[in-house]
Amino acid sequence: VEPPSSRYRIYQGGNVFRVNVPENWQELSTGDDSVWFAPEGAYGEGRSGQAVFTHGMQFGMARTRSRSVEEATEQLVQSLAQGNRGLQQASQPQRARFGNRQGIAVRLRNQSDATGGEEIVSVYTTLLPDDTLLYGIGVAPEQEWRQYGPVFDRVVGTARVTE
Repeated sequence: VEPPSSRYRIYQGGNVFRVNVPENWQELSTGDDSVWFAPEGAYGEGRSGQAVFTHGMQFGMARTRSRSVEEATEQLVQSLAQGNRGLQQASQPQRARFGNRQGIAVRLRNQSDATGGEEIVSVYTTLLPDDTLLYGIGVAPEQEWRQYGPVFDRVVGTARVTE
């Protein structure tokens, strides 16, 4: 898999947000209310027929009844764990910037459906005024984390949420 480009391009997520992603990451729709960005060779179809990604980022929105970003983030992580039995929390949630908004960041560990190896999953969230959770999820193999982790932080740092 090609490393992330040092050049970035803008992605506009409807009228909700925009973000800069590495130029060599392709935009991929998975049929739900989210979008993936991944380099060539970092995605395919898993054993269950679902799309799988070894490297890249997903952005999406989830309806929540929570009024706190902490609680909504916990619900998102629990939802992710339902589909990934090996998913484990690797860090405590901490306050972080989601571009121009306050948010939460938490790191998870998982066994990749695509490779069987260990992967790191970074979850970034912010709560929108209508109680919708905007999230960004970065995925990379554990042995490539030093290269990808800073890119995920940078991508989320460029996010601009429309108020």
